[in-house]
Amino acid sequence: MGALCGLTRDPRRFVLRMFIAFVSVELVLVGMHLLVTDLFAASAALTTDGHISGFDLDDEATLAVWFSSFQLLLLSGVCLLNAWSDRGSLFGVSARAIWARASLVFLFIAIDETAGIHEVVGAVFSRLLPVVPIHPSMWWTIPYALGIAPVLLYLWVRVREHPRFAVGAASGAIIWFCANSLERVLVAARPLNVAMEEGLEMFGASMLLITFSTFFLDVASADAASALVAEDANSVDAEDVRPVVDLDLDVLVLDAADAHVGC
Repeated sequence: MGALCGLTRDPRRFVLRMFIAFVSVELVLVGMHLLVTDLFAASAALTTDGHISGFDLDDEATLAVWFSSFQLLLLSGVCLLNAWSDRGSLFGVSARAIWARASLVFLFIAIDETAGIHEVVGAVFSRLLPVVPIHPSMWWTIPYALGIAPVLLYLWVRVREHPRFAVGAASGAIIWFCANSLERVLVAARPLNVAMEEGLEMFGASMLLITFSTFFLDVASADAASALVAEDANSVDAEDVRPVVDLDLDVLVLDAADAHVGC
């Protein structure tokens, strides 16, 4: 993927460095949140709005929100790369459709991170379907599950000889879901609970990003290259050969005519 973008000659090392960089940013964001909401809460209270919102993970339009949205946009793009290159299928459904579905889901969640769509949509569905025991803020999990579950199943079937892909994708999804469940379950003091929720959510997305990127580099892109080679080989048909043959026949006819005149 990195070579495709012209960024590096070693795309696997680039993906690994990107993962390390993302996790480092996440640790900094979580650490700053704990500093401004716990250790230095008294100093933060002296600010204009009573807290330092840029590093408060419990607020909207923060640095962490924009970082998470950017990360999910990258994840959506990687799914599109897999949709373009993966030639496999699952139970009669092409891998292209599975990856494209996941890409749309991650794109929606990336936009939702900054736009807060799930609050509005959740309230609407709660009024329309009051018998369903889902909190309004958790309705987003349904489209997310519909998008990511087929990808996890496909990865497990597709690359059973390379279990790291299925394990990585499942781990990232489980961490992501568990992190968002902390929004409704309080397991520690509020600042720490929010730090765990947002930090694990970003880390789960990082896990999915490195897993899907590595799958593209190791499996999907290799299949795409093989398919292109096969198409190039099949494109050589009789039309490509006929002009050369016709030229040779014309030369033979002229040679025969000259020989006849000479006799």
